[in-house]
Amino acid sequence: MNDADGSTAQATTAYEANFRRKGFALAALGLLVLAMFAVIALALIFIEDGNDSIMVILVAVGIVVVGMFVVLAASFRVHRWTIEPNGLRIDERPKVPLMGVRRNAFVTFVDIAALRNLESGFDLVVELGTRDGTVYRLMEPRLHLGTAAAPTGLAEFAAALSKAAAGRGATPLPVVEALSFWNRPGGFAALGFMLLLTIGLAIATAFALFDGGLEARARSGEAIAIFLLLPFGVLYLIHKSLKRRQRVLRGIHT
Repeated sequence: MNDADGSTAQATTAYEANFRRKGFALAALGLLVLAMFAVIALALIFIEDGNDSIMVILVAVGIVVVGMFVVLAASFRVHRWTIEPNGLRIDERPKVPLMGVRRNAFVTFVDIAALRNLESGFDLVVELGTRDGTVYRLMEPRLHLGTAAAPTGLAEFAAALSKAAAGRGATPLPVVEALSFWNRPGGFAALGFMLLLTIGLAIATAFALFDGGLEARARSGEAIAIFLLLPFGVLYLIHKSLKRRQRVLRGIHT
């Protein structure tokens, strides 16, 4: 590998994991659903012929279904950080080819301004901020994809990065606890929208079940249970995000 100054360096420690862009996925999927409902409403209002309106609705639903697959494919990226003798090499690429742009960078140890621990829903994230304001993120994988020599956890890798920077004469960087999008007002608004949506789905499912529109057969029983329990999962996520916000803010003010 070549450093920014062109010198040859041997990679020492690498960490690779999938990165799930939840905020992007939620916003894009929400816009798709809203657009679908808008098209359906306009079709019912302005198209008098029932067959034509049904055709428009079916096309809108089909486009939204395809759009959802595209959004989900674009939401997954692969991030790889490699600690080299003079700095950190960062490679970010889409998980699915052609579903995004590749991002490569080499950050010298002296250019690292901050290392932060974040919680993104149920995921742990290390965020690196540079002196010019650029931000990079690495997410702890559900299944470890790093090299055999890589640390087993994201926290250990962040500590190894901080230690490597200090070993090269850079100012030691503590890994501080910080707030993510899901611990801020925008994130709580998104979680509130998810809660309302899942409550609506649960009510509709319960009504259809007790009204006889659904039968809790062996194949459908699990799906019905999931719809009924979704609001409790979102409530737990809200509780978890609030507790995280309280812990971080308490640490900042002490």
